[in-house]
Amino acid sequence: MTPTVVLVIVLGMLGFGTNPALNSRFMAIAPDAPTLAVSGNVSAFNVGITLGPWIGGVVLAAGHAYPAVPAVGAAIAGLALLLWAWDLALQPRTGRGTRTARTEPMVTCGHGHTR
Repeated sequence: MTPTVVLVIVLGMLGFGTNPALNSRFMAIAPDAPTLAVSGNVSAFNVGITLGPWIGGVVLAAGHAYPAVPAVGAAIAGLALLLWAWDLALQPRTGRGTRTARTEPMVTCGHGHTR
């Protein structure tokens, strides 16, 4: 087996392994609507899967050589890391990671109040 094949398999395994962690994170952030949060995560993956090749095509159509495509991909990854750092900076320092999903159903009273 060539090193490229091994690296592609490892890349697939690492990419597949991030989904449960991300879904858990989104469920912790939005305990009142975990299904909606996870569907937003899946939608974001699909947008990325669509935009990545499109941006690569735009780079090639602009007349750049093939080595420019990974450079643009690295720039996009760097932007994602900056957004992640911004998200971490905006989170309160206390209570991080202590939220849990709601275990009882939300009941709406007749006056629009919930308990």
